Amino acid sequence: MRNHTLTHHQVVTDVDKTVRGILEGKFSIRKLRYKLQYLYAALMSEYNDSLKYDETIHWFIATIQVLQGEYYATEITWDADLVYEFVDEIQSYENEYSLMKIKFRLQERRNTQKLTKYVNQLVNHYSRVLMVRVDLKYHNSDKTEIGVDEFREHMRVLRERLSNKDRCIKGLEGYAWALEQGYRRTESGNLHCHLLLIYSGAERKNAYYLAKEIGEIWESITNGAGGYFNSHTSGYIKTLKKIGQSPVAMVHRKNSHEVKKVLEVSEYLTTKSKDVDGKFNQRLKMKVPNMRTFGTGQFDINKRRGIKQ
Repeated sequence: MRNHTLTHHQVVTDVDKTVRGILEGKFSIRKLRYKLQYLYAALMSEYNDSLKYDETIHWFIATIQVLQGEYYATEITWDADLVYEFVDEIQSYENEYSLMKIKFRLQERRNTQKLTKYVNQLVNHYSRVLMVRVDLKYHNSDKTEIGVDEFREHMRVLRERLSNKDRCIKGLEGYAWALEQGYRRTESGNLHCHLLLIYSGAERKNAYYLAKEIGEIWESITNGAGGYFNSHTSGYIKTLKKIGQSPVAMVHRKNSHEVKKVLEVSEYLTTKSKDVDGKFNQRLKMKVPNMRTFGTGQFDINKRRGIKQ
C-alpha cells in the first residue's frame, strides 16, 4: 500500500538524483537526512520486479540494506554519523558511475551517427523535405500514473501507424524518436518522447498542422492521457528568433545552409552539445526488459522511389 504522495516515476527520479548528487559532490547532509527518512520505503513500496532499474537505483538499495542491519528501513534513525556512512558507501561506486556515463555517451554517439546518416539519405533523395518536430508526453495526474510498460505499448502503436502510413499521415517519408524521463522539479519524472517527422516537401507544406495531427493521434492512442508540444506554433517560433535561432521546416536539397541546420536540429534527439549532462539525466531510470529508447524508420524500402531490394 502506498503511504506517500510520490508517483513511481518521481520516486525513482528522486533516488537517481540523490545518488548522482553524492557521486558528483553536490549534496547536503541536512537534506540527505530528510530524504533518507522516507525515500527507501517509498521506493520499495513501488518496486516492480518485472522492470529493469538503472544502476543508481540498485546502488541506493544495496547501500541501505548494508546499513540497516537487523532493523527495518523505517526504524533506522538517520543521524549525521549514519548519513556520512551512507555517503561513504555510495561514493565507493565512483568508478562504476564514471564507466556508466562513458557507456551512455558512446551509445548516444552511435545513435547520432545512425540518425545523421538516415536524415542525410532522405534529404539527398528528395528535392525538398518538410521537417516536423513534436514532443509527446502525458498530462500530470494525481489519480492515474502511466507506467513504463504502458508507455512502451503506446509507442509501439504509434510507430506501427507511422510505418504503415495511415491515410492521415500522407506524405510521411521518415521519422525518428527518442524516449526520455524528465528530471527537473517541474517535470516530476515524466515520461516523454521527442519525435522528428520527415515529409515529402512536394506533398505537404504546413508543419504546424502536421504536428497537431500527430499530437491528436497520440491523444487518441493514449485515450486522452497524452498531450503534446507543437514546435511550429507562431509563439514558439517567435521565442526561437528572440534567442537567435531559426526554425526549420522546409529543407531544399540544394541549400547547404538548410541541410546543415536540419542536421543540427535532428541531433537534439540524441545529443545536446550544450547540455551533455542534461541528456544523461533524462535517460529512462527503469525500463521493460529489452525496451528501446531510440530508433528511426527504414530508408531502404520497396515503396520508396528509386530504391531496389
